[in-house]
Amino acid sequence: MKKRIALSGKMTTGKSTLSQVLVEQMDFQIVSIGTTIKKTSTLLIDNPPLLFQYLKQMVKENHKAQELFFSLLTAYNKGFSHSEWTKNTEGKLIKNQSFRDLLQVVATTGRNLLGENVWCEFAKNEAFLILANDIPVIIDDLRIPSEKQLFEQNDFHIIRLDVEKEEQLRRIYNLYGEIDEELLNHPTETALDDACFDLRIDTTHLTVEEVSEQLTCFITER
Repeated sequence: MKKRIALSGKMTTGKSTLSQVLVEQMDFQIVSIGTTIKKTSTLLIDNPPLLFQYLKQMVKENHKAQELFFSLLTAYNKGFSHSEWTKNTEGKLIKNQSFRDLLQVVATTGRNLLGENVWCEFAKNEAFLILANDIPVIIDDLRIPSEKQLFEQNDFHIIRLDVEKEEQLRRIYNLYGEIDEELLNHPTETALDDACFDLRIDTTHLTVEEVSEQLTCFITER
């Protein structure tokens, strides 16, 4: 069975849904590039000492982990120390405006210090910690060529989920009630349109079950 999977696809192609199917049916664990930023931000608010330990796991050079930690702490104390944070019933931080602003600051601080691919590297390192326990991993949000290249270089099988434009617009309208053309044409939506993948699945006329069947067949084939 293939244990290193990464998904790419436009909005509404079912990346999150199919990742959850693999969790439930094949015991995969999801790692998201965006979630590494959220995790870093949450630890910065709730538990800075634990954040430092996390950064040392994610950043191999200890001095760079320290530099990132103190830069994040400085940015937090400067702009967010008096912000109000709200949690849901599960104890998770709610994305109010302060939290959204903090996510942007954390993301930018990391990129400025460690390069554009820093959060992709975090996701890769988290994935390998999971794989070390013989648990299969799925990355659910590859969006740009550098992300695809990084995971290809680390022996991940990259799968593309496609959808025809008309069907995508219908799905977006049903989900959100409006269509943001600027978002649809953003590089994170279009940069991998013509790339090569280990498997491409056109989801336009398929149910979730039909797509997941193709996906699981690919994962289990030798």
